[in-house]
Amino acid sequence: MEFLKNAVNETISLAVAAIVEHAAYPFQVEDKIRELASATRDLVAMKEDVKTIIMNAERENSAPTKQVEEWLNKVKAIEKEAKEIMEIYRKCHWSIWSNYTTGRSAVEKLCEVKSLCDQRSTIVVIMHVPPPLAQEMPISSSKSANLELALEYIKDDVHGTIGIYGTGGVGKTHLLKQINNELIKDSTFNVVIFLTCSKECSEEKVQNQIIDKLGLNSSDSIERKQITIFNFLKKKSFLLILDDLRNRINLEIIGIPNPSSLTSKHKGKVVLTTRSTKVCGLMEVEKKIKVDILNWNAAWNLFKEKVTEETIVSHPLIEKYAVEIVKQLGGLPLDLITVGRAMNDRTDPSEWKLVIEFLKQARLRDVELKHEQIHELLKNTRARL
Repeated sequence: MEFLKNAVNETISLAVAAIVEHAAYPFQVEDKIRELASATRDLVAMKEDVKTIIMNAERENSAPTKQVEEWLNKVKAIEKEAKEIMEIYRKCHWSIWSNYTTGRSAVEKLCEVKSLCDQRSTIVVIMHVPPPLAQEMPISSSKSANLELALEYIKDDVHGTIGIYGTGGVGKTHLLKQINNELIKDSTFNVVIFLTCSKECSEEKVQNQIIDKLGLNSSDSIERKQITIFNFLKKKSFLLILDDLRNRINLEIIGIPNPSSLTSKHKGKVVLTTRSTKVCGLMEVEKKIKVDILNWNAAWNLFKEKVTEETIVSHPLIEKYAVEIVKQLGGLPLDLITVGRAMNDRTDPSEWKLVIEFLKQARLRDVELKHEQIHELLKNTRARL
């Protein structure tokens, strides 16, 4: 009997509390709207702080968690709903019934806003994202003549190391970039690593580049790096691209698995470019591809494309000088593009004649041509006139 009495009393108390709470809505609406506005401002400030954290983290190879993305979506929705309630109150608060419904909505939304504010401290905002195992490289649209042949050798199961050789400026790097971009589109390789080698290239420098590109953790010793790289790549189908290799490097010391030792599930390939067939021999290249200079027609058309036909025909002497420049450049695509771009819109024949003399001297001194050199030459000449 006592149990029944307590249950009835509790039910009555709850009912009375609910009635009092609802009865208070019309009279507390102004206070509740103020509280909702304040809490919403706090929540919006938290949202902006989180977005700033995410923006800064994305610059350092990190990304927002799914958890924080869901929280931001909820905040966006709640912010909109809270503003709608406040707008309704601003436009319509002269009747008991409108104040009742608005007050009740404000109280309910205030609870949701406070709940999201409390959740912020428990949410993991960012997570580290390892770098992609292959990255597309920006290149011009023109396709290298040797691309199909190179891809054929790379995709076969016979040749583990392919060497691409030719004089400087002939287009070896352009070919490598095209190979890189073609192979990240299909499933031949899980990992494509593109490295640019320097004159002082060493096993340790290559190791550091690979570890950085793959986002691996390793100690400072060459031996530990070797083990880390080897254990990662042996479980993958990988392509290692070494651009402008000038001397022999020991791939075993670096940690590159021998392509012939990999299982049938995985494929390993090394592709390198060099100016010397000697380096191909030192690297035990199994298949060589020579990149030749352009023939006259191809060289002339490439140069005209960069200079533009309009510039070529702008003066009777310019075409004559343009022909001489193309001869001086010897069919090297990189030099043709560099000088062609620099001479675009140059309609003074004296400037063209000056560039011819500069090119003759550059060839004698074996100077690598750069776009800035041509512009600086013409700028200084104009200043003296």
